[in-house]
Amino acid sequence: MLLTVSLAACAADTPAEPRDPGTEKSPTGLPIATAPTEMPSASTGTTGTVDPPETHMAAIRADLDGRGVSGSDATLVEAHRKTWNTGALGCPLPGVSYTQALVEGWQVVVKVGDKTYDYRFGTDATPTLCENSMNFIGIPAETPTDI
Repeated sequence: MLLTVSLAACAADTPAEPRDPGTEKSPTGLPIATAPTEMPSASTGTTGTVDPPETHMAAIRADLDGRGVSGSDATLVEAHRKTWNTGALGCPLPGVSYTQALVEGWQVVVKVGDKTYDYRFGTDATPTLCENSMNFIGIPAETPTDI
């Protein structure tokens, strides 16, 4: 009899069978929600650095040439497909109105010498140089003085 009680006590310590969380019910009878195993990407998320379309690189070279910078010396730093929240392509200018709709496009960053150029594209190969992009990612516009 003592052996039976001892075995019963040991059996209570064995782990339960793993349950499928999608079938487990809450006390109210509704399924229990489970946390996602991966975080969803942001709406302007990236798909990783990829080679941009050659039409975009050609447009960037032409734009740089028009600014007096040798476009043929431009080297690709990074390129990402983006879904922009508005027609501003993530680079709004003060006082300008933009479409308030999602815009599929690209962000292509190139470097010529020591200077970096952040170009944005919407649905076509027309480049927009985002000259104030550093202000939108938390980098101070000016070097802070004695703090």
